[in-house]
Amino acid sequence: MWTEERLISLIDNKVEESLTLDYKACNSLATTDGKKNELSKDVSAFANSAGGTIIYGMVEGTGETKHLPEKLDEGFNPSEISKEWLEQVINSRIQRRISGIVIHPVELTSTSPGKFAYVVEIPQSTNAPHQASDKKFYKRFNFESVPMEEFEIRDVMNRQAGPDLWLEFCETEDPMYDNLTFDLVACLKNKSSKPANTLIRTIWFDTKIIPMQGRQVGEGFKIDEKSIIPGIKVVEALVPQAPIFGTHVFDIYSGNVSTNPRLSLQFNRKNLKYVAIKDIEAYIKWELESPDMVTRYGIHRLSVRVGEIEREDIWEEAYFVEVENLETGFIREGMFSHPMTTQDNNEDDFLVIE
Repeated sequence: MWTEERLISLIDNKVEESLTLDYKACNSLATTDGKKNELSKDVSAFANSAGGTIIYGMVEGTGETKHLPEKLDEGFNPSEISKEWLEQVINSRIQRRISGIVIHPVELTSTSPGKFAYVVEIPQSTNAPHQASDKKFYKRFNFESVPMEEFEIRDVMNRQAGPDLWLEFCETEDPMYDNLTFDLVACLKNKSSKPANTLIRTIWFDTKIIPMQGRQVGEGFKIDEKSIIPGIKVVEALVPQAPIFGTHVFDIYSGNVSTNPRLSLQFNRKNLKYVAIKDIEAYIKWELESPDMVTRYGIHRLSVRVGEIEREDIWEEAYFVEVENLETGFIREGMFSHPMTTQDNNEDDFLVIE
């Protein structure tokens, strides 16, 4: 349930915008055609991508705090901008209509009595693509709503015709061990009703990380247009025992159904010699290929959080690995061309923790 307290907690916890979360100040909504068109663009972009949440009435930071929530805005007068008005604009300006949108009015009782913020929750649509009022199709990319490429529109149209495979990584509640080993929850999911019988799974690990499984080849990878990360590539063709489909989760190494999908990793002491544990930052990138599906990719950043754990009735300092999902999407031709091989790696550039 969305409340004013929950919105304030996003500010206190510095929850950053992402592929599935967007903050909008109150001036983003108005009765002008221009603002209505922007609303249709933003909502349709979420439905065409992975779904997510737009919070109208949250001021975003600037400069170094850009994409972070700064404060609650003054709020909306419900006699001017209401839940019903939002529903009417969304339904009339997006074609075809998006099913499953939920709009939560949140009364700002302590910060702006009588005023409201609006939280719009948008599911990933199985009837995509959805067209905005300017006759264009949009997606979420780098915190923004941007026009879709032609091949992306075709792929979204085929969500129900082909598999829709994605890898998901998230942290566990377990602390990192003294030898810098840790586990991530890592699973393979199919968001389409069309099963996947085979796939090729490629994962690149930052050289600050040592994967504990898989055949490894040195190869760097791009995380954006400028940044190339020295890396280790693990690639496998998977033929699971049963097709990948439904609400099950699947192991990323075997492709088989798993009740506890884990990925065991270790931070590389050699490449982290002069870095404090709490300052470690590393990257993982993946690609998935399967018949009747445009190649998917994802980029994730790992960092270390200092916390506490109870051992024999004593609270001790402990380190926990956190995962930030930076980007997911579809591969465009040449998007990640010219990867750096291990021959390009300069060991003098590595940072390293004895």
